[in-house]
Amino acid sequence: MNRILCIARSIAGETGHRLLARLVEALGQHLEASFVAITYAEGEPPNRARIVFAVEEDASIETFRYDLNETPCARVYRGETVTIPCDLASLYPKEAEYEGYIGIPLRDTAGTVLGHLLVLSKDVIRDPELATAIVQIFSVRAEAELNRLVEERTRQKLISDLAALNTRLQGGYARLRRESIQKTGLMGLIAHDLRSPLSAILSQAELGRARLAAANNDPDKLDTGFRKIIDNADRMVGLIKATLERARHDSAAIQTAPSLAACRASSGSQSRPTFPRPRARASRWTSPPCPTSLPRSMTP
Repeated sequence: MNRILCIARSIAGETGHRLLARLVEALGQHLEASFVAITYAEGEPPNRARIVFAVEEDASIETFRYDLNETPCARVYRGETVTIPCDLASLYPKEAEYEGYIGIPLRDTAGTVLGHLLVLSKDVIRDPELATAIVQIFSVRAEAELNRLVEERTRQKLISDLAALNTRLQGGYARLRRESIQKTGLMGLIAHDLRSPLSAILSQAELGRARLAAANNDPDKLDTGFRKIIDNADRMVGLIKATLERARHDSAAIQTAPSLAACRASSGSQSRPTFPRPRARASRWTSPPCPTSLPRSMTP
């Protein structure tokens, strides 16, 4: 009980990476272990383990990776709680340096083993049940902190992805707004250019009415005048049709290619949650050539 209290006091008030580092230090000190570590799974199914926090002979060591093959850790990654109080080398020759082993799986919220807490001793573990119980008690705290760190990483990644998406959407909105302004300006130019043939039509119509009202009207002149009205009207209709066709073509050319924002987190692992980067909306709009003046035949 004293050892549990001492370990609990060692990690009191700590969170995150600091808590995990202090936990392996406290376990190593109060269980008189030669090596204590928290590992993280690599591969699917796990075939390697990455040491994230470790102490050896009460001294912190650099992180490293190792193969799970022919180690007791492979059993832990299959979901077992493994306690080998002595003769570890006879079962696992790779561990010839150590005598005893305790390994507790650390699971994610879905129950998948994401890592483990291991204790290695160069001496025989004298009370394996008590030592295993102590390690299990604090493995729950380590497991909760690992899951919190995973969730925090996921949250930060989501925030980053949303910020990038917002930037792309703002950029797309700005582009579409500029294109809308350009189209509005273009329609103004077209309306200005349509005014000339419309004025010609109105002028010819007024002239035709005046000649019809005259007593000595000339049928040939009336026919010529009305033909001009018809020709100008036909040209105006053609210009309007061409403008509408160009507008339809440009509308079809504004392409949107959104990507499904589905989570593609790696199967069975929450260690590296990933989100696809949604592609920015790509838009392309080319303004039709604006005539600087109307053909001479369209003027009155």
